[in-house]
Amino acid sequence: ISALRKKMRKLARLGKFSKFKYALEEAQESKNLTKRKVLQEVKTRFTSTLTMFHSVMSFDQEEKKECTLKKAKLNASAINEALEKVGTKKAKKLKLRETEIEMIVATAQVLEPICDMLTMLGGEKYVTGGIVLPYMKKIVFLTRVEETDPKFIGDLKSFINKDFLQRCRANLNFDLLKKATFLDARFKTLKSLEPVQRELLKNEILMEMETVKVKLPNKEKPQSEDHDVRPKKRKRISLESDDEESASEGDLSVKKELDNYLDEPKLKEDSDPLLEFWKQKASNYPRLSILARKYLCVQASSTPSERVFSKMGDVVSKKRNKLTPEHTNETIFLASVL
Repeated sequence: ISALRKKMRKLARLGKFSKFKYALEEAQESKNLTKRKVLQEVKTRFTSTLTMFHSVMSFDQEEKKECTLKKAKLNASAINEALEKVGTKKAKKLKLRETEIEMIVATAQVLEPICDMLTMLGGEKYVTGGIVLPYMKKIVFLTRVEETDPKFIGDLKSFINKDFLQRCRANLNFDLLKKATFLDARFKTLKSLEPVQRELLKNEILMEMETVKVKLPNKEKPQSEDHDVRPKKRKRISLESDDEESASEGDLSVKKELDNYLDEPKLKEDSDPLLEFWKQKASNYPRLSILARKYLCVQASSTPSERVFSKMGDVVSKKRNKLTPEHTNETIFLASVL
């Protein structure tokens, strides 16, 4: 696959020359294909390899995501015709063989669901902290090697699985992500964790709930201004009551809140847990709602901050190097939210 990627990068660089570009458009038009140039991958972006393969397969994101091997071979024949018209030895060496097209299609089928999940993790307008562990388990499941896999697909899956797990173990804060997953009403059943880990996590949540201070609504009726305010009788101190009973009552209320939350129906995966659950039921779960605000605001990746830096490069340029820091911050903020 690495040799095929190298060949594809050379093919993409050749697309900058007008002779190949126009010859490819002419060949694609004659075969009733969408005019599309071969895109080049970026080494620092995992999803760009799939984008490069899709450009050879004549894959359109707006279509039904059905890219058959027949359509990919048809577009490859158009690329080969354009390379033949260029006429140079280097161009002819870049012709795509049928086995290479089959390899591209098979590799794309492995990468597509993984890239979709990674793209979701890079969002910033919805909750992402609670989906890291479920997606992590799903990616590990998708990259398991099966007996029917060709050797190159098995090697690809093994490499992705090993590299992915190493990066996760080195960079993820699992304690925080477990709590975010539990407070995400879509994944509160914690199927991504072992049963022992689930019970330990619930105990940790219970302990943290006990430290949360909440203002419970006052249920006492307000006294009427017309009646005389009489001094209340002093309550007799019961010798039978002690602090342990009051503490146990508080523990029961915390545990009941947690149990009620677990009894709630699980949200669909395409739902927003903040708007469709916590905003509506914050009063029912006063302690858990505070913890939800604490943990669900965590971003799954650094992609949103990287987008801000990219926008900063557009705002602060050689022609605009006299901007004050305050003006720069305001401009970047407006560019990121609008």
